[in-house]
Amino acid sequence: MLVRGVLSQRTPNEWRLDLWVAACAGDRLSLQNLYAELVQCHGLAAATLDEAFEYSQYIEWRNDLDADDDAPAARAYWAALGLEALPPIRLGYRSAPMAQAGATQVTHITSSDVNLAIGRLVEQYAQPRGTLLQAAWWVLLARISGQSAFIAGWQQDCRVDYEALANGIGAYEKVLPLALRLDLNAPFQAWLHDLASQLEQHTQHQEHWNVATAATAHHRKVGFNLVSRSPVIRGASVQWSIDSLPGSMPTSNWRCRSAWTSTATTRTSACNRPRGISANTTCAACWNNTFAC
Repeated sequence: MLVRGVLSQRTPNEWRLDLWVAACAGDRLSLQNLYAELVQCHGLAAATLDEAFEYSQYIEWRNDLDADDDAPAARAYWAALGLEALPPIRLGYRSAPMAQAGATQVTHITSSDVNLAIGRLVEQYAQPRGTLLQAAWWVLLARISGQSAFIAGWQQDCRVDYEALANGIGAYEKVLPLALRLDLNAPFQAWLHDLASQLEQHTQHQEHWNVATAATAHHRKVGFNLVSRSPVIRGASVQWSIDSLPGSMPTSNWRCRSAWTSTATTRTSACNRPRGISANTTCAACWNNTFAC
């Protein structure tokens, strides 16, 4: 069974839908896309939805990419990063990387003042918010660990980069390996530029990374993930909201999403045993290590 749902009435004016989706069939953004479609369809006898990009089409497209003329150069890009020579990061208070089974979750809501300050830095450095937060995240961990060179992970979703895939539902998320070499004595802007360049190159070649490569599994020890919350949607008689969503790459085979509604309040939520942490509208997630920025 790939999808299972339970609808329950919590009060006379409030209903909740718990929706479980197999991790092999959907991920966090898939659940958010389902949420948007549920809201759009609710109360409409013949709702017309935008045609979604089928996951089978994505697989076919990936297979075509593997056979195109640019594939050898893209695979050479990943091979040239020297990932096998980089160790995973080891935080100072641990003698060894924490086992996946011990993962925990920490949530921190940033204040409006902090969000405004981040916005000013985004304008100052002319970089996306996610790139700025990620650069700060790796500097923080490098200083804590005393390591200036290490391998780490960037949880990426190609639907963010390709408009045609935006409303797709399936297992699109993947963790790309980062080859991080920091000069902790250099200005932050120099490091930000270096990281932004690597992220751009990774984005261009992401479909040619072999997620089954065992030699570089260490990049999954510590990582970064940027996510956004789905908005509360208020209709004429119904309000929809998400209680919770899965965090970073799941440790179990099932993700659970709960949700929804009646005439006064609609709640939609999702949960699983996440490896990561989230913070407000932007989330820096470190699976297997509990820090938030």
